[in-house]
Amino acid sequence: MESSSSDAQQIPRILFVDDEEDAVNLFKLWCARWGYEALGQTEPKKALETAIAFAPDVLFLDVLMPGFDGFQVLEAIKSDARTRHVPVVMLTGGAIQVPDKVRGLAGGAVDYLTKPIDSREMRARIETYLTLRGDVLAHGRERELRAIRQTAVFLNHSINNLLAGIQAAATLHFEDGDEEAKEREALISENVRAIAGIVQRLREIKHVIGTSYAGLDGELMLDLDRSTKG
Repeated sequence: MESSSSDAQQIPRILFVDDEEDAVNLFKLWCARWGYEALGQTEPKKALETAIAFAPDVLFLDVLMPGFDGFQVLEAIKSDARTRHVPVVMLTGGAIQVPDKVRGLAGGAVDYLTKPIDSREMRARIETYLTLRGDVLAHGRERELRAIRQTAVFLNHSINNLLAGIQAAATLHFEDGDEEAKEREALISENVRAIAGIVQRLREIKHVIGTSYAGLDGELMLDLDRSTKG
């Protein structure tokens, strides 16, 4: 199992939460034509569960739904760390009052679309928020790389100081020793250089590529070999 910020881009995923099944099917048809993967959820109470499982890049959410309206769904989506980053576009069946529009925007929605919806307008919204989200992710990856490199600089300085002390102590300890003692000193020196080399490689990371490791119970760790290659 591997994870990479430089992996090929996956097909964008669009989620529609609307109790009108015909509308959902139409939106999904449009998305299929545009090359997107789309999923519809007509039961608003299951919207959060669906969003977590599907991991959409953009979510379109109807405002007026029975039992659990769009504002309640929006609150649930934005309250969960797994979905709060997803851009949510609210769908309305007619002219929406300013207080309601403000309520949605204040709750985390990024935009509104009024039904009946023109396919060109929906596509424009999708493309806009996919681009914006891509920019945010790219910025986040750059910050991630900078943090790793700065940490590597600190580790390089701190560990090299410790290694220099170990090397000096070993040299002094084995200075007048026999052949076996000199072999031990050589082994210590070799290990010191190896440790210093590993830390130095952290400063050469070009992108973050993770790989699974048996001892981490399914968690990912940095694949240093692949992360330092162009």
